[in-house]
Amino acid sequence: MNTTLQKLAENAAVNSAIRPWNGRGVSSWIQGIGIHSGVNSRVRFLSAPNEPIRIRTQKTEIMLVAESVIDTTLATKLGYRGARVSTVEHLLAALYVLGHWRGFVIEVDGPEIPILDGSGLGWAFALAELTPEPTPNPFNPYDTAVEIRGGYVGLESFKDGEPMQISVSVGFAHPAIGEQSWSGQQADWLKLLDARTFGFEREIERLWASGRGLGAREDNAVVYNETGPSVPTRGADEVVRHKALDLLGDLYLVGRPLQAHVVSERASHEAHVAFALELRSQS
Repeated sequence: MNTTLQKLAENAAVNSAIRPWNGRGVSSWIQGIGIHSGVNSRVRFLSAPNEPIRIRTQKTEIMLVAESVIDTTLATKLGYRGARVSTVEHLLAALYVLGHWRGFVIEVDGPEIPILDGSGLGWAFALAELTPEPTPNPFNPYDTAVEIRGGYVGLESFKDGEPMQISVSVGFAHPAIGEQSWSGQQADWLKLLDARTFGFEREIERLWASGRGLGAREDNAVVYNETGPSVPTRGADEVVRHKALDLLGDLYLVGRPLQAHVVSERASHEAHVAFALELRSQS
């Protein structure tokens, strides 16, 4: 296992039981609550050599492409022929970071991917010892940008042969967050995995009234009250690193790796997915 990933997992006290592969091509179930539904769900991985990674739920397979997205309100939800599964972004980000594009099916029993500790670390830890199959040819897109609800996602200048890079900036009118930015090439993305989902105490009742945030707890989310976070943060830049993690998860829905420098400014899942759709129209 990568030593950086091992250290992150130890620091975050990742459950050591999340080591699913049993040598027979079927993993054990990884269980947990869905942060929005409040419903317990479970996930396991089924070996499928030389086949694209996809989700299987409710006896239906959902391809991991932007056209499968049916909702982007506070999370990315996929659906096909009536089957649906929400909050896929942290798991997809872990796949991107580790370079997994082919080789297994993700079976989901429940309406939502378990939130685990609110980050992508548990999923990366579960898949860390699985050797990725050969990566599809990277896609080098031409100039594309989207702006939605004040958020921007676009491309910066990029030299052929350079590793993919993402640059993310956020801004929140909160004394413990403010303006933050993070930029890194592919080798730096492991640093994003332990960044947890976050929210604001003033929004909790509105979330509950809309049927979301029903599974949020102190062990799976950082909640900011008027003065600061409800639990110690994993670094002063955890908020922007989590937004970068979300971006990677949504960019996985392009369907293959990018050879590009992607810039995101105050962007939501809606903007990420719209950008992924634009890129897919080029490929």
